[in-house]
Amino acid sequence: MAHTLGGHTLYVTADDGANSVIHAELNVLDSTASTIQHFAKPSDRRRLVAHVITDATMNSIKALSSGSAAANYTSDQGSQGNYYIISVGSKRLRGRPIGFDGSSPTDSAYIATLDMIKA
Repeated sequence: MAHTLGGHTLYVTADDGANSVIHAELNVLDSTASTIQHFAKPSDRRRLVAHVITDATMNSIKALSSGSAAANYTSDQGSQGNYYIISVGSKRLRGRPIGFDGSSPTDSAYIATLDMIKA
């Protein structure tokens, strides 16, 4: 099933998530163990790898990476919330897109890598 980002169709092949914690490790003198101090938990991060069909769709997704507004991400599991697009990398593929709903044989096809952070 196709995913959407800000209303633009993506054919996702990989969806990697990363959660990290901002912490400091304190080495206390005369102690047998370190002390961990937690400060905060940053927003969830996601990396999508997807097929994008047409130049217009690719350019629209790149425009979302301006950072001025968050875009809604909907996967095959429903709405995932709003995300800011941190970076967009793209590689144009040779050949004609086959098997993508509504695509024309003359459409451009891309593999895009999108790094996102939850709003």
